[in-house]
Amino acid sequence: MIHHALDILEYPAMVSRIADRARSSAGRQEIAAWHPLGAVSAIQRRLRETVEMRRLTGGGAFPFDRVGGVLEPLGRAQRGGQLRVAKLYDILMALHVADDLRQALVRQRDKYPTLAEHLAHLPGDLGDLAALLGGAVAERDRLRDDASAELARLRRQRDRALQQIRRKLDSLLQSPAFKRYIQEPVPYVREGRHVLAILAQYEDQVPGTVRGTSTSGASVFIEPEAITPLENGLHLAEDAEAAEVDRILWELSAEVAAKGEALATVAREWNLAVPEIAEAERAALRDELAALRQRIVESLPHLGETRAPAHRAEEQEPRIRARPRDRGERKPLAVAPGDKVYVRSLGRTMEVASVDEKRGKAMVIRGMIRTEVPLDDLQAGPLG
Repeated sequence: MIHHALDILEYPAMVSRIADRARSSAGRQEIAAWHPLGAVSAIQRRLRETVEMRRLTGGGAFPFDRVGGVLEPLGRAQRGGQLRVAKLYDILMALHVADDLRQALVRQRDKYPTLAEHLAHLPGDLGDLAALLGGAVAERDRLRDDASAELARLRRQRDRALQQIRRKLDSLLQSPAFKRYIQEPVPYVREGRHVLAILAQYEDQVPGTVRGTSTSGASVFIEPEAITPLENGLHLAEDAEAAEVDRILWELSAEVAAKGEALATVAREWNLAVPEIAEAERAALRDELAALRQRIVESLPHLGETRAPAHRAEEQEPRIRARPRDRGERKPLAVAPGDKVYVRSLGRTMEVASVDEKRGKAMVIRGMIRTEVPLDDLQAGPLG
């Protein structure tokens, strides 16, 4: 019954609209899982938390839009999986935001008493994990060069090989003897290797390996023989770098898994999904919520009924006078679709949608409410 009533009130649609305005993916996921609270005390507590959190974050001090999901990558790590750099970055950002919140609440406990109650449930041993991740993760897609001494060495080796290749290609492009073979005086990359665009008629004049041809066929892409040893060295350095990155990611994933319970507690207590909504969007939400409250008020007597289709005046049927019942009840009104009548059992004025004379019933509607009532339950309206 409650699910049907929420559908009538368009609760899922309202939640979807609010979720679309969340500034973080974690916020959207959290809002999508919202369900109505039943206890008044729980509702009041949530309202206090919301008011306090809006005051606390009003200055934009907490970058919630940079906080990704925490529980999903945490579960993966605890199952023995490897976390990619982006997921480790999300966890690092979440730890920074949680620590900022903790410090703010410690300093201003009297100002935010409801939020401060969460402090008692937070673990205090995540600083070392934040430091470990901060020392390894540079951005969402990259580890720091100094994530390990070996990674720093391999990246220097890779950069040196790349510089040597570029210098050699520049030398070839500037060579007077080589210029007449070149289609365009810029290097390209084909199949992950550096090449030059050579005019097709001079393909046999340039020592090297063909890595492709242009769409028109006017040029071929050749890796000059002079840079092949340098290219091989570059790829060996890149392979070694990838292996070291893989090793570091496994190590960091194991550290995250080891702190799994503490991380999960932080994620649940702080929710790490506070939906920050722009001021202009808040105004739109207030209008939507006001309309929802009005629909709730109108639908209280019959939450389980379904919405009626819109009624058009031009579809009015001839006026029908219902026959009195044999039970000696009051004589029913003469009603027709479109009439405004007062329904005694509901205590409100509604519009007649249709009349069934044989059954002595009328379908009445008001807003989102559609219900069938006996004809003798109707009174001339409107009365309320």
